[in-house]
Amino acid sequence: MEEWGESDKSCGRCYKECLAGSRDDFMLEDKLWLKVNGGVSKGKLCYDCVEIGLGRELTMSDLKDVSVNYKFFDVLKEIPSNHDF
Repeated sequence: MEEWGESDKSCGRCYKECLAGSRDDFMLEDKLWLKVNGGVSKGKLCYDCVEIGLGRELTMSDLKDVSVNYKFFDVLKEIPSNHDF
């Protein structure tokens, strides 16, 4: 099995670096991740590429309830669905 390396920290679509602790460091619900990532469980996509793949903005229900996502929970609760980041 391959190790998760430095090259795996970039978005698989736009190649933007997804830094730990940034907006691009998050985890989607498994079924949604498979949908936006072409059925592949491994990899990384930035926040913007996920929204492009979904054709809509992310919502709280899209994110797993894990500590890496806690930075979004208060923000997403208060932002109207038509708001741009």
